[in-house]
Amino acid sequence: MKSPNHFSKSHANAWLFACLVAGMLTSCKHDTPASIAMKPLVPIQLSVDTTVVYLSDFTHVFESVDSVKWEDGSRLEILQHAGSFVIEITNQPKRQVGFIQLWSQGTHIEVPVFKTTKEKVTLQLLTYDAYEKVSVIGGFTNWQANPIEMDGSQGFFTTDVWLDKGIHPYQFVIDGVEQPDPSHYRRVPNGFGGFNSILEVGADQTALPLNVDFVPSAASDGVQNAAGFVARTAPNAHFYAWWNNEVYSFGKADSSGLFSVGIPAAAYGSDRSFVRIWTANELSKSQEVLVPLENGTPV
Repeated sequence: MKSPNHFSKSHANAWLFACLVAGMLTSCKHDTPASIAMKPLVPIQLSVDTTVVYLSDFTHVFESVDSVKWEDGSRLEILQHAGSFVIEITNQPKRQVGFIQLWSQGTHIEVPVFKTTKEKVTLQLLTYDAYEKVSVIGGFTNWQANPIEMDGSQGFFTTDVWLDKGIHPYQFVIDGVEQPDPSHYRRVPNGFGGFNSILEVGADQTALPLNVDFVPSAASDGVQNAAGFVARTAPNAHFYAWWNNEVYSFGKADSSGLFSVGIPAAAYGSDRSFVRIWTANELSKSQEVLVPLENGTPV
């Protein structure tokens, strides 16, 4: 039985092969040098607000970085911070997987980025009482160590917090007095004779399935069809394929979850390289499938 995310060198069925051939027409483009063969780059897990990325983390790839672009082609400003060159990412990718593009002397790589796993939750205290100061504390503030002051300028008190999926105990601090949220009746004893309110945020999203099959080169009606990969994931999920840390193919699976990607021509001139594939939608992503190549053939 196949695992949810796997790579197989077995032959695909004829109808899959036909799909691959069609997909080759749009997914084999690769116009950058085949000179950057290395270990796969570690994905960047984005924070809620600002993620600082040190460009010195990529000196094993480039001696210097000329420019950085977001996945939509917009430029990210290179800044200096404590003597180091950095970029500050304040965006989130459209889907759970995206990338930034680093350029150096006409050559580029794409670094995977993962959307923040936190969700925004709005807390409110609706009251006719003239409170002066209301804060929220909880496990997400290390309790009293980092209280979050709520905004009372609209006639009630409110604040947004970004929380991981799961159960979060919290309390309001109303003019110095700690107490449960009066509008939330889900509470648990706090061990000190009182109660904590409970927030349950989201539900863990199941990883998208991703099964990848290698289809070798074969002749059909006198035409030699190129080798490549046929894959299945969640219906209409988007896919991203890297070769040696360069995105060379991306697109959208069909309504059955089927998609195909070719093998870049440059891979056939490289002793060792790799293909790396993820799929994603707005809510979830697959595990990566990493395929080592030897002269363009999976090993």
